[in-house]
Amino acid sequence: MKKILVPTDFSDNAHNALHYATFIADKLKAQIIVFNFFKIPISSGDVPIDPSLIEELENESIDTLQTLKKDVLEKHPGLDIKCISSSGLDNEVNEICEISDSNKVDLVVMGTKGASGITKAVIGSNAAHVIDNSNCPVLAVPEFAVFKGIKKIIYATDFNTSDYKSIHFLKELASDFAAELIIVHIADEHHSVIHEADQLEQFKQDLSKYTSIDKITFEMIAGIDIPERLNKLIEETGADIISMSTRKRNLFQRLFDRSMTKKMAYHTHVPLLAFHIQ
Repeated sequence: MKKILVPTDFSDNAHNALHYATFIADKLKAQIIVFNFFKIPISSGDVPIDPSLIEELENESIDTLQTLKKDVLEKHPGLDIKCISSSGLDNEVNEICEISDSNKVDLVVMGTKGASGITKAVIGSNAAHVIDNSNCPVLAVPEFAVFKGIKKIIYATDFNTSDYKSIHFLKELASDFAAELIIVHIADEHHSVIHEADQLEQFKQDLSKYTSIDKITFEMIAGIDIPERLNKLIEETGADIISMSTRKRNLFQRLFDRSMTKKMAYHTHVPLLAFHIQ
Protein backbone atom coordinates (compact mmCIF):
# COMPACT_ATOMS: atom_id res chain seq x y z
CA MET A 1 0.00 0.00 0.00
CA LYS A 2 1.55 3.25 -1.16
CA LYS A 3 -1.14 5.94 -1.05
CA ILE A 4 -4.03 6.62 1.32
CA LEU A 5 -6.66 9.26 0.55
CA VAL A 6 -8.41 11.00 3.44
CA PRO A 7 -11.30 13.27 2.39
CA THR A 8 -12.05 15.92 5.01
CA ASP A 9 -14.65 18.56 5.68
CA PHE A 10 -12.76 19.46 8.86
CA SER A 11 -15.44 17.88 11.06
CA ASP A 12 -14.73 15.76 14.15
CA ASN A 13 -15.62 12.64 12.15
CA ALA A 14 -13.10 13.55 9.47
CA HIS A 15 -10.42 14.27 12.07
CA ASN A 16 -10.99 10.83 13.58
CA ALA A 17 -10.60 9.21 10.16
CA LEU A 18 -7.36 11.15 9.61
CA HIS A 19 -6.16 9.91 13.00
CA TYR A 20 -6.75 6.31 11.85
CA ALA A 21 -5.12 6.93 8.49
CA THR A 22 -1.96 8.46 9.96
CA PHE A 23 -1.30 5.41 12.13
CA ILE A 24 -1.82 3.08 9.17
CA ALA A 25 0.34 5.21 6.86
CA ASP A 26 3.07 5.50 9.49
CA LYS A 27 3.18 1.72 9.87
CA LEU A 28 3.13 1.02 6.13
CA LYS A 29 5.35 3.98 5.14
CA ALA A 30 2.60 5.15 2.82
CA GLN A 31 1.76 8.64 1.61
CA ILE A 32 -1.34 10.36 2.94
CA ILE A 33 -3.32 12.63 0.64
CA VAL A 34 -5.64 14.90 2.62
CA PHE A 35 -8.37 16.23 0.35
CA ASN A 36 -10.87 19.02 0.95
CA PHE A 37 -13.59 19.81 -1.54
CA PHE A 38 -15.58 23.02 -1.14
CA LYS A 39 -18.64 23.52 -3.23
CA ILE A 40 -19.05 26.80 -5.11
CA PRO A 41 -22.25 28.54 -4.01
CA ILE A 42 -24.93 28.67 -6.69
CA SER A 43 -25.94 32.21 -7.53
CA SER A 44 -29.58 33.19 -7.44
CA GLY A 45 -31.20 34.77 -10.46
CA ASP A 46 -28.96 36.97 -12.57
CA VAL A 47 -26.62 37.85 -9.70
CA PRO A 48 -23.12 36.59 -10.57
CA ILE A 49 -20.95 34.83 -7.99
CA ASP A 50 -18.50 37.19 -6.35
CA PRO A 51 -14.98 35.96 -7.34
CA SER A 52 -13.65 37.22 -4.02
CA LEU A 53 -15.96 34.78 -2.20
CA ILE A 54 -14.52 31.83 -4.11
CA GLU A 55 -11.00 33.06 -3.41
CA GLU A 56 -11.84 33.42 0.28
CA LEU A 57 -13.20 29.87 0.42
CA GLU A 58 -10.15 28.53 -1.38
CA ASN A 59 -7.72 30.30 0.96
CA GLU A 60 -9.62 29.04 3.97
CA SER A 61 -9.48 25.47 2.63
CA ILE A 62 -5.74 25.64 1.90
CA ASP A 63 -4.90 27.26 5.24
CA THR A 64 -6.90 24.71 7.21
CA LEU A 65 -5.29 21.84 5.30
CA GLN A 66 -1.84 23.20 6.11
CA THR A 67 -2.77 23.47 9.78
CA LEU A 68 -3.92 19.84 9.72
CA LYS A 69 -0.68 18.82 8.07
CA LYS A 70 1.37 20.64 10.72
CA ASP A 71 -0.60 18.97 13.53
CA VAL A 72 -0.13 15.51 12.02
CA LEU A 73 3.61 15.98 11.48
CA GLU A 74 4.06 16.98 15.11
CA LYS A 75 2.77 13.53 16.12
CA HIS A 76 4.16 11.60 13.14
CA PRO A 77 7.43 13.26 12.07
CA GLY A 78 8.62 12.25 8.62
CA LEU A 79 5.20 11.16 7.40
CA ASP A 80 4.67 11.91 3.71
CA ILE A 81 1.60 14.17 3.51
CA LYS A 82 0.13 15.82 0.44
CA CYS A 83 -2.74 18.33 0.65
CA ILE A 84 -5.24 18.92 -2.15
CA SER A 85 -7.96 21.54 -2.22
CA SER A 86 -10.61 21.51 -4.92
CA SER A 87 -13.83 23.33 -5.72
CA GLY A 88 -16.67 23.02 -8.16
CA LEU A 89 -20.37 22.59 -8.73
CA ASP A 90 -20.08 18.79 -8.73
CA ASN A 91 -20.88 16.66 -5.70
CA GLU A 92 -18.22 15.65 -3.20
CA VAL A 93 -18.47 11.92 -3.91
CA ASN A 94 -17.52 12.32 -7.57
CA GLU A 95 -14.59 14.54 -6.64
CA ILE A 96 -13.32 12.03 -4.08
CA CYS A 97 -13.45 9.19 -6.60
CA GLU A 98 -11.75 11.28 -9.29
CA ILE A 99 -8.95 12.33 -6.93
CA SER A 100 -8.57 8.69 -5.87
CA ASP A 101 -8.28 7.48 -9.46
CA SER A 102 -5.99 10.26 -10.71
CA ASN A 103 -3.58 9.76 -7.80
CA LYS A 104 -3.72 5.94 -8.01
CA VAL A 105 -4.81 5.65 -4.39
CA ASP A 106 -4.76 2.23 -2.70
CA LEU A 107 -7.16 3.01 0.15
CA VAL A 108 -9.71 5.70 1.01
CA VAL A 109 -10.18 6.40 4.72
CA MET A 110 -13.13 8.58 5.67
CA GLY A 111 -15.29 9.38 8.65
CA THR A 112 -18.98 8.66 8.86
CA LYS A 113 -21.86 11.04 9.44
CA GLY A 114 -25.43 10.68 10.52
CA ALA A 115 -27.81 10.00 7.66
CA SER A 116 -31.08 8.32 6.82
CA GLY A 117 -31.78 5.19 4.84
CA ILE A 118 -30.58 1.62 5.11
CA THR A 119 -26.85 1.42 4.45
CA LYS A 120 -26.53 5.15 5.13
CA ALA A 121 -27.88 4.66 8.65
CA VAL A 122 -24.91 2.44 9.40
CA ILE A 123 -21.93 4.06 7.71
CA GLY A 124 -23.02 7.53 6.69
CA SER A 125 -24.26 9.09 3.48
CA ASN A 126 -21.03 10.17 1.75
CA ALA A 127 -19.13 7.07 2.87
CA ALA A 128 -21.88 4.82 1.48
CA HIS A 129 -21.83 6.59 -1.87
CA VAL A 130 -18.03 6.54 -2.09
CA ILE A 131 -18.06 2.80 -1.39
CA ASP A 132 -20.57 2.35 -4.20
CA ASN A 133 -18.40 4.25 -6.69
CA SER A 134 -14.79 3.79 -5.57
CA ASN A 135 -12.33 1.67 -7.52
CA CYS A 136 -10.30 0.99 -4.38
CA PRO A 137 -11.19 -0.21 -0.85
CA VAL A 138 -12.84 2.28 1.52
CA LEU A 139 -12.34 2.26 5.28
CA ALA A 140 -15.35 3.93 6.92
CA VAL A 141 -14.41 5.06 10.43
CA PRO A 142 -17.30 5.61 12.88
CA GLU A 143 -17.44 8.75 14.96
CA PHE A 144 -16.79 6.94 18.23
CA ALA A 145 -14.10 4.55 16.99
CA VAL A 146 -10.81 4.71 18.89
CA PHE A 147 -7.65 3.48 17.18
CA LYS A 148 -6.01 0.79 19.31
CA GLY A 149 -3.93 -0.83 16.62
CA ILE A 150 -4.96 -3.56 14.19
CA LYS A 151 -4.73 -7.00 15.77
CA LYS A 152 -7.76 -8.80 14.34
CA ILE A 153 -9.68 -8.34 11.09
CA ILE A 154 -12.96 -10.07 10.27
CA TYR A 155 -13.96 -10.57 6.64
CA ALA A 156 -17.50 -11.76 5.88
CA THR A 157 -17.75 -13.89 2.75
CA ASP A 158 -20.54 -15.32 0.62
CA PHE A 159 -18.06 -17.60 -1.21
CA ASN A 160 -17.71 -15.36 -4.28
CA THR A 161 -14.56 -15.78 -6.34
CA SER A 162 -14.16 -11.99 -6.30
CA ASP A 163 -13.51 -12.31 -2.56
CA TYR A 164 -10.09 -13.78 -3.32
CA LYS A 165 -8.67 -10.39 -4.28
CA SER A 166 -10.19 -8.71 -1.23
CA ILE A 167 -8.84 -11.39 1.09
CA HIS A 168 -5.38 -11.11 -0.49
CA PHE A 169 -5.45 -7.34 0.21
CA LEU A 170 -6.50 -7.99 3.82
CA LYS A 171 -3.88 -10.70 4.28
CA GLU A 172 -1.14 -8.25 3.31
CA LEU A 173 -2.58 -5.63 5.67
CA ALA A 174 -2.81 -8.19 8.46
CA SER A 175 0.78 -9.25 7.78
CA ASP A 176 2.04 -5.67 8.05
CA PHE A 177 0.37 -5.31 11.45
CA ALA A 178 1.04 -8.89 12.57
CA ALA A 179 -2.74 -9.22 12.86
CA GLU A 180 -5.04 -12.24 12.67
CA LEU A 181 -7.43 -12.52 9.71
CA ILE A 182 -10.73 -14.27 10.40
CA ILE A 183 -12.85 -15.28 7.41
CA VAL A 184 -16.49 -15.61 8.43
CA HIS A 185 -19.39 -17.05 6.47
CA ILE A 186 -22.87 -16.05 7.55
CA ALA A 187 -25.04 -19.07 6.81
CA ASP A 188 -28.18 -18.61 4.76
CA GLU A 189 -31.24 -19.69 6.75
CA HIS A 190 -32.60 -21.40 3.62
CA HIS A 191 -29.63 -23.77 3.35
CA SER A 192 -28.61 -26.62 5.64
CA VAL A 193 -25.62 -26.14 7.93
CA ILE A 194 -23.96 -29.21 6.41
CA HIS A 195 -24.31 -27.73 2.92
CA GLU A 196 -22.84 -24.41 4.08
CA ALA A 197 -19.97 -26.19 5.86
CA ASP A 198 -19.12 -28.08 2.67
CA GLN A 199 -19.13 -24.80 0.75
CA LEU A 200 -16.81 -23.23 3.31
CA GLU A 201 -14.36 -26.12 2.96
CA GLN A 202 -14.44 -25.83 -0.83
CA PHE A 203 -13.93 -22.07 -0.56
CA LYS A 204 -10.82 -22.65 1.58
CA GLN A 205 -9.39 -25.03 -1.01
CA ASP A 206 -10.09 -22.66 -3.90
CA LEU A 207 -8.74 -19.66 -1.97
CA SER A 208 -5.49 -21.50 -1.22
CA LYS A 209 -4.80 -21.61 -4.98
CA TYR A 210 -4.99 -17.80 -5.10
CA THR A 211 -3.22 -16.83 -1.88
CA SER A 212 -1.65 -18.53 1.11
CA ILE A 213 -4.20 -19.30 3.81
CA ASP A 214 -1.71 -19.72 6.63
CA LYS A 215 -2.55 -17.49 9.60
CA ILE A 216 -6.16 -17.29 8.41
CA THR A 217 -8.97 -18.60 10.62
CA PHE A 218 -12.25 -19.74 9.07
CA GLU A 219 -15.57 -19.65 10.93
CA MET A 220 -19.25 -20.04 10.12
CA ILE A 221 -22.09 -18.18 11.80
CA ALA A 222 -25.49 -19.85 11.83
CA GLY A 223 -28.69 -19.05 13.65
CA ILE A 224 -31.83 -16.96 13.47
CA ASP A 225 -30.46 -13.68 14.83
CA ILE A 226 -27.43 -13.12 12.58
CA PRO A 227 -26.66 -9.54 13.73
CA GLU A 228 -26.56 -10.70 17.34
CA ARG A 229 -24.23 -13.59 16.43
CA LEU A 230 -21.97 -11.27 14.44
CA ASN A 231 -21.85 -8.76 17.27
CA LYS A 232 -20.98 -11.56 19.66
CA LEU A 233 -18.17 -12.76 17.39
CA ILE A 234 -16.75 -9.25 17.18
CA GLU A 235 -16.87 -8.90 20.95
CA GLU A 236 -15.34 -12.34 21.52
CA THR A 237 -12.49 -11.79 19.07
CA GLY A 238 -11.95 -8.11 19.88
CA ALA A 239 -11.95 -7.37 16.13
CA ASP A 240 -10.53 -4.00 15.12
CA ILE A 241 -11.98 -3.99 11.59
CA ILE A 242 -14.90 -5.73 9.94
CA SER A 243 -14.70 -6.09 6.19
CA MET A 244 -16.77 -7.31 3.25
CA SER A 245 -17.30 -6.84 -0.46
CA THR A 246 -20.32 -4.98 -1.76
CA ARG A 247 -22.43 -6.08 -4.70
CA LYS A 248 -26.05 -5.64 -5.65
CA ARG A 249 -28.34 -7.71 -3.44
CA ASN A 250 -25.50 -9.48 -1.68
CA LEU A 251 -24.28 -10.07 1.86
CA PHE A 252 -23.76 -6.36 2.37
CA GLN A 253 -27.42 -5.60 1.66
CA ARG A 254 -28.52 -8.64 3.65
CA LEU A 255 -26.68 -7.45 6.74
CA PHE A 256 -27.69 -3.83 6.42
CA ASP A 257 -31.38 -4.42 5.88
CA ARG A 258 -33.37 -1.85 7.84
CA SER A 259 -34.65 -4.44 10.33
CA MET A 260 -31.13 -5.62 11.04
CA THR A 261 -29.55 -2.18 11.20
CA LYS A 262 -31.14 -1.52 14.56
CA LYS A 263 -29.49 -4.64 15.95
CA MET A 264 -26.00 -3.97 14.65
CA ALA A 265 -24.02 -2.63 17.58
CA TYR A 266 -20.53 -2.96 16.11
CA HIS A 267 -20.86 -0.04 13.72
CA THR A 268 -20.65 2.40 16.63
CA HIS A 269 -17.02 1.56 17.32
CA VAL A 270 -15.53 -0.78 14.68
CA PRO A 271 -14.51 0.57 11.25
CA LEU A 272 -15.90 -1.07 8.13
CA LEU A 273 -13.48 -1.83 5.30
CA ALA A 274 -15.53 -2.27 2.12
CA PHE A 275 -14.52 -3.50 -1.32
CA HIS A 276 -16.83 -2.50 -4.16
CA ILE A 277 -17.12 -5.26 -6.75
CA GLN A 278 -18.29 -4.15 -10.19
